[in-house]
Amino acid sequence: MIIIEVLYLVSVYLVFFKYKLLPFNKISQAIVIVVGVTMTSMFLVALQTTTPVSVQAFVGGHITEIAPQVPGQVVDVPVEVNAPVEPGELLFRIDPRPYQYRVDQLKAQLVETEAYVAQLKEAYDAARASTRATRTNLALSELRLEQSQRLARTGAGSQFDVERYETEVQGTLQQLTGLEATENQALFVLKAEVGGQQTRVAQVLAQLEAAQFDLENTDVLAPDAGVVTMNALRPGMQVSPQRSVMTFVYTDDAAVPAVFPQKSLEHIRVGDTAQLSFPILPGRIFEGEVRSIPAAIGEAQFAAAGQVPRASDQRMTRLYKVIVTLPDDFPREHVRFGLAARVYIITENAGPIGAVATILHWVQSSMDYII
Repeated sequence: MIIIEVLYLVSVYLVFFKYKLLPFNKISQAIVIVVGVTMTSMFLVALQTTTPVSVQAFVGGHITEIAPQVPGQVVDVPVEVNAPVEPGELLFRIDPRPYQYRVDQLKAQLVETEAYVAQLKEAYDAARASTRATRTNLALSELRLEQSQRLARTGAGSQFDVERYETEVQGTLQQLTGLEATENQALFVLKAEVGGQQTRVAQVLAQLEAAQFDLENTDVLAPDAGVVTMNALRPGMQVSPQRSVMTFVYTDDAAVPAVFPQKSLEHIRVGDTAQLSFPILPGRIFEGEVRSIPAAIGEAQFAAAGQVPRASDQRMTRLYKVIVTLPDDFPREHVRFGLAARVYIITENAGPIGAVATILHWVQSSMDYII
């Protein structure tokens, strides 16, 4: 803007004073003032709409609290505060011995249960064989009873033989009923399956998998690349899933939320070039891009309540948040959430004004050396 104003004043000097192409009277003076004010206003409007700027910006991202999956006593805390960690790196370890004992116990119980199922299968096979043999004996006894009854009716046989074979048939029938009940009971237990496994085996397997899951979670690992910013954990302390013990910062997901006037949203698009400067690195301009424009901001949210909203609850704002990527060439050692930033967005309609905005941005960033 200063450059344009200087060029305009030089033009006025050349036209009215040096070369005296036009008289510098009251009319020309008024024209010079009106043109100058109009040109300056149009430039400022174009600068604000096509290259919007935000000084309400900072480095931010996702932060989570770390809590263990299982309770126990801490035995090792190798992580260092503010030191970079990689995904899967050990943060702290809980004493695994109680969980290992439980896994060993369930492994032994699984072997015992599988042996029981095998015995049950053998018992079923034996009961089935006994049932078949008893059915054969029953058929033979019924045949003898029928023959003895026929002989007794003709006088060739005795009534004693008939009664003896009747008793034999009844006894065999009772024996067959008991064997069939035993066979059916064994078959019922064998056929009770879950996911192709006998129920008792499946139950022990599920308990074993849960115990192994608990054992694996005695090592609490980093969920992603990042740093631990707070850690008061020490070996010997008791921890539980209900209480967080560390604060973890996801450094690979850092971005720069910036607040702009809502009138700028008409020109801002996802993918537009964003120029960023940081007071921590004065005189340097970094280039990123607009990553996203949220569909809503907190001021528009209605909270569920049993009261009628009041007019004084209205939280109107003329500002809106835009998410800008953190430049790839930004020094990783300076990635600290909460760092202040200044953001210029060079929209696709900026044209030559974008170059002016870049110069202005560099001047403002250079002032950070002394301010």
